[in-house]
Amino acid sequence: EAEMSQSGTCKNTKHEVFDTCCFQQCELCTDPGWVVNWNRPLSYDGLASTCIDVYMNLRNEMVAAGDDRCLTVQHTLSEECCYKIPSSQCSLCQNSNGTFLNTNWNYEVTYQGASVTCSDVSAMLSSEELDSLLCLSTRDQLWNDCCVPHEGGDSGLGGISPSLPPEVFNENKGVSASGWSPSDQDEHGLTTFFRRNAANRLLPRSHVMSLKALGLYFSFAYYFC
Repeated sequence: EAEMSQSGTCKNTKHEVFDTCCFQQCELCTDPGWVVNWNRPLSYDGLASTCIDVYMNLRNEMVAAGDDRCLTVQHTLSEECCYKIPSSQCSLCQNSNGTFLNTNWNYEVTYQGASVTCSDVSAMLSSEELDSLLCLSTRDQLWNDCCVPHEGGDSGLGGISPSLPPEVFNENKGVSASGWSPSDQDEHGLTTFFRRNAANRLLPRSHVMSLKALGLYFSFAYYFC
């Protein structure tokens, strides 16, 4: 039977079972203004993992704040998993004027000696300041591969990096079919970046030309009818 939250039965039940059923979840980052770099790769308990994997394990095992294991994990992983929220967060495809270009989220690039996607790189940069050396150098390195201007929009970094060529179609890469959208906030209100599967798809030239021909056909049909 459903009980109103302020009813006597509800209050009595919460009082009786609160200590048994409720606990404060162990958090990886406890300092104010610091958040978790969820996708940060690390080695934990001898296994390749990420900060979000460690957090989910603590949650599934119902490790409470203040427990010995919680304190050990916080001490061991805080430097790897926690970072101070940037005052102006780095974004891979952001112009110096604050506007954003489309991002080829799933396009693979070589970054720091590893094969990753533009989405992975964006996640790595989320802990950096917009004007930091790492942010600026990475944008300069990957701008032409990861960032595609909106139709008729500004294509360059506003003096930070050379502008993209006017023709954005590439024989091997195809045409980006997705647009940039800001990162979401999780249930804790933390700004994070996660890989967006199937966020974009690269279209081969034959498909692009077919779509253009189809558009011209409908344009003529509409005009003469």
